Amino acid sequence: MAEVIISVEEGCGGLAEKLESELLASLAGELEQSLNTGFTLSAKNGEGEVVGGLVASTSYGWLLVKILWVEESQRNSGIGHSLMKAAEAKAVGLNCHSVWLDTSSPKAYQFYSKLGYEVFGKLGNTDTQFPSGHCRWFMKKVFSNQHPTPTAHPVSGCYNAARFDNTVEHFPTHPSPLVTQPIPDSLPG
Repeated sequence: MAEVIISVEEGCGGLAEKLESELLASLAGELEQSLNTGFTLSAKNGEGEVVGGLVASTSYGWLLVKILWVEESQRNSGIGHSLMKAAEAKAVGLNCHSVWLDTSSPKAYQFYSKLGYEVFGKLGNTDTQFPSGHCRWFMKKVFSNQHPTPTAHPVSGCYNAARFDNTVEHFPTHPSPLVTQPIPDSLPG
């Protein structure tokens, strides 16, 4: 056997994407595949600054929400709710039947629970493990009839893409008529 050197890669430089792509190609020979795709959603304020975002991917009919982040000053404004609803709508468009995620934040756990997510697994540290009492919840939501219920959730200065007619609603920071923009069929990321 040829010598193999294993090393820690700092910054990855696309390595993670290559590994995931290679794994999916290998699995395609073993199992029937559904569409495997990734996407990123962003929420921007009136100045065009990113104040929130979501990173997700699909596999075997499941959407995996990898990252949901909202700037601290924008939390409890509805941005996270709008990002999750947009991701769920996109997932249905990609023929997903369910979504899953994990979190170790008690506040995020409560947030996802209010959106209808249920715990299907839990990892917890004992009192003798560091950090003591830490818990990671694995949560899922099954789409009823594969159609999440879109909820218009006006958020000042951000987008709510949880509609099924391929448009994005823009809610300006001051009262004015609703502006709609098309959602691209493929999202960057």
